[in-house]
Amino acid sequence: MQSKLYLIIALFFISTYSFSQSGIITGKITDASNNQVLIGATVSVKNSKAKTLSDVDGVYRIGNLTAGEYTLEVTYIGFSPKEISGITIENNKVLSLNITLDPQSNTTIQAVVVTTTSVKKENINSILIARKNAAVVSDAISADIIRKSPDKNIGEVLKRVSGVTVQDNKFIVIRGMSDRYNEAMLNGALLPSTEPDRKTFAFDIFPSDIVDNITIIKSALPEYPATFAGGLTQVNLKDVPDKNFFSIKGGLGYNTITTGKTFYRDQRGSSDFFGLDDGTRAIPAGFPDQADYNSYNPKRQVKYATLFPNDWNLEKSASAPVNGSFQLSGGFNAIGKSGYPKLGGIFGASYSSTYKYSSGTVRDYGVINLLPDSVDKGYPYYDFRDSNYVHSVLSSVLANFALKIDPNNKFFFNNLLAINSSNQTDVRHGSAVQVIGGDFDSAYFAYAHYFQSNVIYNTQLGGEHYLKKLKLRIKWLGYYTKFHREEPDYRQMIYYRNSEADPYVAYLSSPTLFTTVTGGLRLFFETNDEAKGTNIDLNKSFQLFHQNQALKFGFAYYYDTRTRDGRFLRNDIGNADDYDRSLSYLPPNKIFAEQNFDYKTGFVTTDFAQPAWITYNGSIKNTAGYIMLDNKLTEKLRLAWGVRYEDYNNRVVSYQPNVQEPYIVDSTFHDFLPSANLIYSVLPKSNIRFSYSKTVARPLYRELAATLFYDFFQNITYYGTSLTETHIDNYEIRWEQYFKNAQYYSLSGYYKKFKDPIEQKVAIPGADSKTVTWQNAPSAELWGIEGEFRKNFDFIAPALQDLYFYANASYIHSIAFVAGNGSDTMNRPLQGQSPYVINASLQYSSDKTGLNISVLYNSIGARIAYVGGPNNTYAVWEKPHSVLDFKISKTVLKNGLVEFSLADILHKEDVLYENFDDNKQYNPDYPDVLTQSRSNGLVATFTIGYRF
Repeated sequence: MQSKLYLIIALFFISTYSFSQSGIITGKITDASNNQVLIGATVSVKNSKAKTLSDVDGVYRIGNLTAGEYTLEVTYIGFSPKEISGITIENNKVLSLNITLDPQSNTTIQAVVVTTTSVKKENINSILIARKNAAVVSDAISADIIRKSPDKNIGEVLKRVSGVTVQDNKFIVIRGMSDRYNEAMLNGALLPSTEPDRKTFAFDIFPSDIVDNITIIKSALPEYPATFAGGLTQVNLKDVPDKNFFSIKGGLGYNTITTGKTFYRDQRGSSDFFGLDDGTRAIPAGFPDQADYNSYNPKRQVKYATLFPNDWNLEKSASAPVNGSFQLSGGFNAIGKSGYPKLGGIFGASYSSTYKYSSGTVRDYGVINLLPDSVDKGYPYYDFRDSNYVHSVLSSVLANFALKIDPNNKFFFNNLLAINSSNQTDVRHGSAVQVIGGDFDSAYFAYAHYFQSNVIYNTQLGGEHYLKKLKLRIKWLGYYTKFHREEPDYRQMIYYRNSEADPYVAYLSSPTLFTTVTGGLRLFFETNDEAKGTNIDLNKSFQLFHQNQALKFGFAYYYDTRTRDGRFLRNDIGNADDYDRSLSYLPPNKIFAEQNFDYKTGFVTTDFAQPAWITYNGSIKNTAGYIMLDNKLTEKLRLAWGVRYEDYNNRVVSYQPNVQEPYIVDSTFHDFLPSANLIYSVLPKSNIRFSYSKTVARPLYRELAATLFYDFFQNITYYGTSLTETHIDNYEIRWEQYFKNAQYYSLSGYYKKFKDPIEQKVAIPGADSKTVTWQNAPSAELWGIEGEFRKNFDFIAPALQDLYFYANASYIHSIAFVAGNGSDTMNRPLQGQSPYVINASLQYSSDKTGLNISVLYNSIGARIAYVGGPNNTYAVWEKPHSVLDFKISKTVLKNGLVEFSLADILHKEDVLYENFDDNKQYNPDYPDVLTQSRSNGLVATFTIGYRF
């Protein structure tokens, strides 16, 4: 087996170097007026026989060019020909050159040849034209920009996009709007929510090195899903390479408050390295299901309870390891003798291991449900100090294939498997009056172990075809996404004491009392989500008013099913009258030893959790159709408009707490969703845009399921309720102007009107934990201003043309209209809405020296984390911290790369607080009170790589 592996690797390297000592030129040809790819454009090398046609993707490729300087000629019927000179070809190198062609004016009698003097100028021009002529308001980030940042996964990358911020390095907020108002797609396929307790997608599940580009669409068109108000995130993974290659990259990271420091951890299995549990944390083989177990008498139950290992100890490591990452990628491009068929593929595997310690505070004052001046704000229900230890693993495997049988027909088969896990231990100290009970201010010690593994597999089969005679382009896609989350053996233990002179005693319950805030708790949960879908899109080109037009229409079907189930086990006091109370004073590594399980004098394992605590299931079915026109009314005026229809059904079955009766939510919505984008080219490189769209935001499984879930780390219990969908009217105006060398600026103003916005609210504050659910507010309004610009420093000196400053900033004002006391109306910001977003960077990038330096800054304003209080007018605010990053990289040894980065240089605290003076500013002194804080460390990473 080992010899075969060596042979395969050897053959791969041989194939990598098997091409002749020649160069390749390749790129994409697009219509400068509307960004449509041009299929069948003729590309030839001047004074040479080398010639080719662009294919169904608009891509051309000319190989076997000896080293030297060339001029390229590009022609296409109805477009002005173009010549590009100064093209330098090097042996064994691939030159990327994207080209745009201008439609010939109806007044043009003879073809006018447009001459470009350099490759760099044409590439930059194509980037600017693509942005300028997009039919929607959008922002994008490409692979070359990603390489210049210290970002390891897509969640971190998205912080660089205009108007985008990221929560917990994985959940995105667009234009300050919470993640539930955003949608996500992978290579054109809708992505399911990865979280059991919120509608969102965890973007840290994808490593950044497999990304080709990311586009954030901010104004709707009928061809896109209409389930967003903030933005639609389109992630496109890498496709067929330009030539055979193999690359390797590895790095080490150091966290200033974690690496080399004391680190608590849970038990580990043999497959933890890959982010999977090998069964170490599983319910032991032979342990009965709930119905059988509860039918047994206590004496028999004790025998089964001892099957569990005594794994309650807090394992302490003297030194947390360094962070590590490793990536392998390769690709091939096989071409027939006549140029077709073309078969290509790209493969990738990545792995990262990250250790992170953070400390913070968790409190609740219970005033959300009371008038602010009616309680003593200095007397919390509980006051905890947490030390949090997390080991995260992110691994992925990518395999994409594409077959072009001729210039007009392409088939592709994409596969991605990604695993994201976290092994978390939280150690908690503090005081808890209401948690333990009684009138004393008890000292409190608790800890929890939580392992979570997320596995997502996405496979896509699709094709692109161009019927030349009909000028009809057809795209089709079928996809399947499987998401599996495993949460095995979540354990929590609680001790308390009345005074410092007293020993700690375990806080345990009896089988007749059900509560989550107790020691000896074991939870086992599993979430399975399967999504299937298909898209068919048709694009018919035609001429009207002597201008190029397009009719687009299509169909989409999406079907998703989700189940969440588990077991809720607890080690309880068997019999309060005969119980040996000395057991409660034993330390964590001894208290639940096998000999202490006795149904009279010791412990029993309880499994009486009712369905409302553990299970729900549901399905989503969405059938959509659309029709739209992309009209070039004049040479300067363009209108993209149409309507999308969606027939949507969401059914969720759960159980109501206490009564334990089925709770069924079965909602069907029929939505006609019009949209229009008007673009007027005021100047050759300037646009003014007007857009309108009607979109929706829909509740998802967890928000609808009555099932309860307790989160130890935030001390919050969640449950869902009946909700309706949110309807949003979106209006926007945008001015944008472009200059040479990829310089530009834009200014946008937008307004959104919400009917029935969905918000997260505190239903019950304290005493043992917050209880959080969701609600539809009656209505809300939002308006914002967004500015963006990119400028180099060549105005100081020509040598500084490679030094750029980039910035984008948004100011957003929102009002949620909620009923106050009597006939009054109490207004506040929309829950989850940030008042401002700032991204800025200073970047130096030199192609000649291979040196890249980046300084990046990100900040957002305080936003409401939860609403509550009388008539939902009160709030807990989040004060997020600003982030400053730095990265420097340098090419070495021709194809090698050395990188050094600093992430979160400021490493400030994240803070939640109750804002009693209503000034939306955090005052750590009276009257504001801190409810939660979390510290962060600076992370330094050193990486080396080489591309063969």
